[in-house]
Amino acid sequence: MNWYGTATFFDSCPQSGKGGGACGICFSNEAGIAYPYVTGHLPDCAKSCTVPHGFELPELACGAYVSIQNLCSTGGYIEFPIVDHGPGAACTLDMLPCDWNSDKNPQAGYRLLDLTPVTFQDLGGKVGAGYIWTTFQT
Repeated sequence: MNWYGTATFFDSCPQSGKGGGACGICFSNEAGIAYPYVTGHLPDCAKSCTVPHGFELPELACGAYVSIQNLCSTGGYIEFPIVDHGPGAACTLDMLPCDWNSDKNPQAGYRLLDLTPVTFQDLGGKVGAGYIWTTFQT
């Protein structure tokens, strides 16, 4: 299933040594995502503020891969591992940061993922913009 929402970046994991985050495998200088419903952790509210509406995100384990696409760029899907539980600002309603809008598409999206800085940049995110509009597959 395809899910739609915004994603921002977080930089709270170490760059070396013992991994950080809820999974213990998060490094700020490596690719990874914080996902709202990680096995062994209570889900955060992003589990339910989803598009398509009426469906909840599935529970996934640390290390599982999620395919993500930045809808504001021309790139395709890229797979990234779950390295933490999040996002910290779950269900924040963000205005879409690009002209992806049309009569059939939303003007705003709920924040469903946090990305390490590497992942955010790999997907074409600009740090000054703060967040990107994504679709992802579980």
